[in-house]
Amino acid sequence: MKTKKPNFLLPRSLLLLIAFCMPGLLAFAGKQIDLLTPKTISLNKNWVLEKGVLSPSKTPGGIIWSKEKFGDFEISLQYKTSQKANSGLFFRTDPKNAVQGGFEIQIASPGIYGGKH
Repeated sequence: MKTKKPNFLLPRSLLLLIAFCMPGLLAFAGKQIDLLTPKTISLNKNWVLEKGVLSPSKTPGGIIWSKEKFGDFEISLQYKTSQKANSGLFFRTDPKNAVQGGFEIQIASPGIYGGKH
């Protein structure tokens, strides 16, 4: 059985609040997508999922890939950053070149780039 290649990812430094959803699921296009359960990804030591809130652990690094591929989509998320956060939501990425091979919605602390972004 062939596995699907992922199509978007969430970097480790992003604190993603999965509000109004059941723990381990994301609402997507009127249905819930299995994205965060241990069967679809390995949270390893980089992420902690408790009561529907996905948080980074103290161990640096780590990217979460979706199991599904998506066509057109809308995404809504809530996030909280630290004082010197530099993170983002990558989508339409190439798994072989995740950071440079796609698009990113930048999520950073105000002023971290000095007006460059």
